[in-house]
Amino acid sequence: MEMGVDIGSVSHVMMTNLPPSIANYRQRIGRAGRRGQPLSMGFTFCKDRPLDRDAFRDPERYLNRQVRSPRVALDSRVIVQRHINALLFAAFVRGDGGNALSMQAGLFFGCDHKVGEVEIENSAALRMAAWARAPETREAFAGDIERLTRHSVLASDNGVCEAAARQMEQAREAFAAEWRGVQALAAGCGADAAALERLAIQLKRLCQDYLLSVLANRGVLPGHGFPTDVVSFVIPTDPRDLSYAEEEAARFNSYPQRQLDIAIREYAPGSEVVLDGLVHKSAGVTLNWKQPATAEAVHQVQALMWRWSCVRCGESGSQRNRDIANLNCPACQMGLATWFEYLQPAGFAVDLRAEPHADADVVSYVPPEPTAVSARGGDWATLPQGLQGRRRATRHGTVFFCNAGPDGDGYNLCLRCGRADDKAAAPHRPLVGGETECGGPARQFALKTNLRLGHQITTDVFELQPADWPQPGAALALAVALREALARRLGVETDEMGIGIVRRADDTKVQTVSLFLHDKASGGAGFSIQAFDLLPNLLPEIERILDCTVPACANACPACVLAGDLSDDEATILDRKTALEWVRGGR
Repeated sequence: MEMGVDIGSVSHVMMTNLPPSIANYRQRIGRAGRRGQPLSMGFTFCKDRPLDRDAFRDPERYLNRQVRSPRVALDSRVIVQRHINALLFAAFVRGDGGNALSMQAGLFFGCDHKVGEVEIENSAALRMAAWARAPETREAFAGDIERLTRHSVLASDNGVCEAAARQMEQAREAFAAEWRGVQALAAGCGADAAALERLAIQLKRLCQDYLLSVLANRGVLPGHGFPTDVVSFVIPTDPRDLSYAEEEAARFNSYPQRQLDIAIREYAPGSEVVLDGLVHKSAGVTLNWKQPATAEAVHQVQALMWRWSCVRCGESGSQRNRDIANLNCPACQMGLATWFEYLQPAGFAVDLRAEPHADADVVSYVPPEPTAVSARGGDWATLPQGLQGRRRATRHGTVFFCNAGPDGDGYNLCLRCGRADDKAAAPHRPLVGGETECGGPARQFALKTNLRLGHQITTDVFELQPADWPQPGAALALAVALREALARRLGVETDEMGIGIVRRADDTKVQTVSLFLHDKASGGAGFSIQAFDLLPNLLPEIERILDCTVPACANACPACVLAGDLSDDEATILDRKTALEWVRGGR
């Protein structure tokens, strides 16, 4: 309705939330009374959130907001590269005689929807990657690419065609890995006709999904509002629950799906998930459905990475290999770095032989580790208006999501079948497939111990580091208030940005606390980094949020900084009063 659809008969508009932007509010409310009706009305329900409460107390202040001019950020490599990918993809499809709007993912990636088929080696996706790398392609589209990237971060970048080819290959491999997994399940069904029928439907849905949607979901093409890095939770389903019409209409994966940063929390092995009244327990990961034959092939087949963190400066990061001889922190080169190995899972799965239970009142849950955020690479600047400390922002920040298992020591993971429960280290039946025993425990390299599950994205990050400020609860309250103030200024939902705090050493080597804002969208959306320049203008609004007028609010409440995405442990340490004193001390 915000897009300006003109429905002349509308006389009343009811909204169930208050949009953060006054432009959105005007678009919604303006749907009513467009034909000169004698009576039109807009009615808005306010939620228990800071912005809604603030507007309810002082509606004139909200209604008098100014409409901000739209702005497109051209300094994000990821976003600009996606448009180059779209240019090359459209040209390749036209040259190949195809119609991008109706193309199906399976045929393009070389994966047939029938059970028992093998991959097509010379798929259209691989042909496009080779075509994008060809020198004649770069020459033919040099002018188009120059116009597309002018005044952007990728202007005069000669590697954009190679990047497009590489991303298409990665998308094809990710799709094929999921396809191989379903084929592996089907191969192990034996005489179970019902299970085979279910997997046949799953393959059909997977392969007949629209190609444009799949490429947008995997971050290859621009896709406003499309989630990326989506993974499935493989559970047993009964094909008899699906009518023919539902089968034909549901052109998407029938398994539950989440973005990977959420799935690592909700679908982690050991956690139970309630679906349609039944409780399914996650027992492992779906890996990449290629079984390593040697110890050297393990890292080539599976997405295994090393994570390091410095005990001195507090920085952290991920890399493919660990330098065993060098224990120094890669960031400061002075502190000692601690390391652990992690796997980026391709999905999650239950033991298909285990029966779900119906007691939804007793559900186990494996809590994730705190999110690790880094703005390493950004240039430091002092804080404004007499505040003591420094700030920085970068479009190449990292956000790391991790789950270390029920005991916090990582998982025992079988790299042959993906099992990650208490049976993985002993002889066991495979998590999927029809074999009576998995060969993983017989091969020492196929069993990973103390392995964490992780996922890292590159996005926009802003870091604010008050000088000599050891109170994490006050830093967390300040981070929530900063996010709320910035979201109001930009007219976006607070859910578009995440927050984090971590103990860090400042420029004088004194221990303090850094607080972070980061865009949740992989590649960044240009929200968080605007806090760098807007911080002086945001301070009055931050002060208003922290100076809560609710009589019973001691340290935090929903009207100020008790945000819904905070954990119970984070909520108990919030300290808005100390944060308020710091803000007022610099004004």
